[in-house]
Amino acid sequence: MSVTTTASMPPLRTGWRALARGLPVVFPLLLAAISLAVWAGLGRTTVVSSGERLATWSLATVALAVWLVGVSVLDRVGVYRRAPIAVPLGVPILAAIGLYLLTRLPHMAQVLEAMPASWLIATMAVRVAGGSFLVAVARGEVAKPWFAIWAGGLDLFVGVTAVPLAWWVSTGSSDALAAAVAWNVIGLLDFAFGIVISRLVPGSGPAYMVSLSTPLMRALRPTVFWIITWGVPVAVIVHILSLWQLIGH
Repeated sequence: MSVTTTASMPPLRTGWRALARGLPVVFPLLLAAISLAVWAGLGRTTVVSSGERLATWSLATVALAVWLVGVSVLDRVGVYRRAPIAVPLGVPILAAIGLYLLTRLPHMAQVLEAMPASWLIATMAVRVAGGSFLVAVARGEVAKPWFAIWAGGLDLFVGVTAVPLAWWVSTGSSDALAAAVAWNVIGLLDFAFGIVISRLVPGSGPAYMVSLSTPLMRALRPTVFWIITWGVPVAVIVHILSLWQLIGH
């Protein structure tokens, strides 16, 4: 598949440009959703004092917020441009560090036990933002589209099915719990195979995509950047914690 040169590409329509500029809002929304779920989950436990509830909630929320701001600062000072390998490597490394720290916060085990399994599943509706990769492919702005098609397609699937699946799980159906386990596994395999594709097919992965200067990719760069440096590791954590909840039922 050849990529049309920037000069010969049709200009980006106003609607697409506005959508691309608005997409980054999904990241603070995801942060807010997780923060709210942790706060409400702490409120459902019977062993956490009001002071402990505030402290645990603050630690979890601040950690995620600092992480989001931190990757933005690293991008501004050029770390990812000088070391593009940090983009794909950051997914498993940051996810592992984040999972380790979050699971060692006081009372997090009680929170996961008290929190309805549907809540974490529903937060993954934000993964529809990954469907923007498919738009870039459709416009011919990606030379080697295998990573973008895989990542964008499964992101769209997970995001679109998140809320219906969360509702189904909330009914208590055993079939829904089994489906949710499979759904989480698919969500994790998406990331695993995406990393493999980006390594096996040079010029197709996330580091390549954020370097593109085509019309849509310029507009989408903040979204794509935050997807791969913050959204994906956080989603890995959410999927793993969701599996922990579901298997514990």
